Parts: sequence; C-alpha cells; structure tokens
Amino acid sequence: LGAGFNFTDAAENPMWNWEDYKALSFWVKSDKKANMIVRLGDAHDERFGGPTLNIGDQWEKVVIDLKQFRARSDWQPPTAKRDTFIDYPVTQIEFAPVSSKGTIFIDMVEIIK
Repeated sequence: LGAGFNFTDAAENPMWNWEDYKALSFWVKSDKKANMIVRLGDAHDERFGGPTLNIGDQWEKVVIDLKQFRARSDWQPPTAKRDTFIDYPVTQIEFAPVSSKGTIFIDMVEIIK
C-alpha cells in the first residue's frame, strides 16, 4: 500500500498553488531495497506520475523537478480534465511502492523554488 496527502481545501487555500515552485523534495529510505513512484493529482482531477525511484536502506534526499511529472496513461478518474499538464493547485501527493515488500520511510516533504 502507498501513502498520500489529499488537500481538500486546495482550491480555497493559496498555499497549495505551486505555480512559482520548481520541484518536490523529500527524504526517503527503506528497510529493504525498494522501488516507488510519486504521483500528483491536480485541480481538475488529472493524475500525474514522476520517475520510478530506487530506494536504499540509508536516508537519501530526493528532488524531483515538477517538469518530470507526466499525465498517467494507465489510469485517470472519469472526472479528470485530460489536458496533460498540471493545473494548479495540486490537490494530492501519493507515494506508491512498485513492489509490496518492506517498508518505505518518508520525511520532510516540501516544495522548493
């Protein structure tokens, strides 16, 4: 199972408007070698996936340029406006393991300019 953040007040709260930001960063490690992907949901319910990350057993800072996120071709909610670019504000961040073995630890999630 993955973990995620849903920002139910994103449309009314300007702090979730990432237009002036360039990247998502966080610290990550796993108790076993693991792979995971970070996904975003946008203001129009479209879903985006970032690169697949190889996670080791030592804390590592990951920085993903927001330009690396691509509209998911495998699944979109029926309500999604499919325009293939992130419509701000972001309403969801999801950390999804590619395999289900082990535990992935995530800390200090931030967006950076």
